[in-house]
Order: sequence, then structure tokens, then C-alpha cells
Amino acid sequence: MIPNLKLQIDRLVFFSDAVIAIAITLLIIEIKAPHLSEYTGNEGLEKLYHEYAPKFVSFLISFFVIAIYWKAHHNLFGYLTSFTDQLIWINILFLLGIVLMPFSSAFYSENYASSIAYTTYCLNIIFTGIINCWLVRYISSSKRNISSLSGNHKWTTYYTLRSVVAPLVFAISLLISFYSIVLSRFAFILIFPIIYLLGKFFPKEKMVE
Repeated sequence: MIPNLKLQIDRLVFFSDAVIAIAITLLIIEIKAPHLSEYTGNEGLEKLYHEYAPKFVSFLISFFVIAIYWKAHHNLFGYLTSFTDQLIWINILFLLGIVLMPFSSAFYSENYASSIAYTTYCLNIIFTGIINCWLVRYISSSKRNISSLSGNHKWTTYYTLRSVVAPLVFAISLLISFYSIVLSRFAFILIFPIIYLLGKFFPKEKMVE
């Protein structure tokens, strides 16, 4: 009996969505609510700020990074017309990078000024981005012909460039961290204008011609 292809693809997508949803939820669970009785007076409020500001900075960065990866995954897998065992394992490696993010994010937020913690965090995002790029190249490959993107070089170029934005920005951020901790921690903001500009250079209506 031949398995239902659409059902098999849907299971792959639903499983990925579930894993990503759990990972993005775990980000906030890692932040424990403070006991306000421990933070009384101006000194207490200052202590509260210094203790929790890094946690929420880390949370927000990780939240939007995972959101960007999910959106890319959502768009890319929408073009699947078939799948292979290799695709399943590449996708599992991608999900490995995603599920590691709550840990690396918590490690970084608890050791905000530590170069080791920030390096671990950046490497996690860079690893995930590289696997995401591999997914893009695999799914859009004309040789494998498993998606409606197969042979569309404009789409392949766009998704490949888009997939390397996050790992590239965090690699640059990692280099900047050796000179300025503050600048490195906010370098991730570059992801959004770069992706926006890519969308301007590769309008969707031209890529489907």
C-alpha cells in the first residue's frame, strides 16, 4: 500500500511546528518571576533591573530569531511536493538547533557579560542558520525535484541569501563582542532591515515569472 503523500508531508510540518512552539514557549519559562519582597527601596529596584534586564533582552532576541526561523520554515515547506529520508534528517538537525536555544539563551542571560556564554549562544544560532540554509538548498534543488521551487533559480537565490542573514549577523556580533559587549548584544537588530532589503531586491511577483 502506497502511503498518503500529502498526509506524510503534513505530519512532517506539524511535528516541526510543535517542536518550534514548545521551544519558543520554554524561553519564557526559563525566566523565574521575582519575589518583590527581596527588592525593596531604590537599591532593590536597581538590583531587580540589573538581574532581569539581561534575561528579557535574551528572551526577546531568541523569541524573534526563532520566529524568523519558523516563518522561513513555514514558507519553505509550503512548496514541498514530496520528501526523502534525507530531508527528514536535515529537518531534525534544524530542530535540534531550535530546541537547544532555550538552554543557550538561559545560559547567556544568566552570564550576560561572559564571552563563553555569549559564544555558546551565537554558535547555537549560527548552527541553526547553517542547517536552515542546507534545508533551503535541498528543497529547492532541481536534481531532487521534491518541491515546486525546483529549478527556480530566483527563489533559490533569495531563500539562500535570506537563510544566511541570521548566522552571518551573529557571527559578526560575536566578533564585535571582543571589542564592545553593548554593541554586540544589539547587533541582531540588523537582521530585520537586511531581510526587508532582500525582499525589495527579490519581489515575489518577479520570482514566479
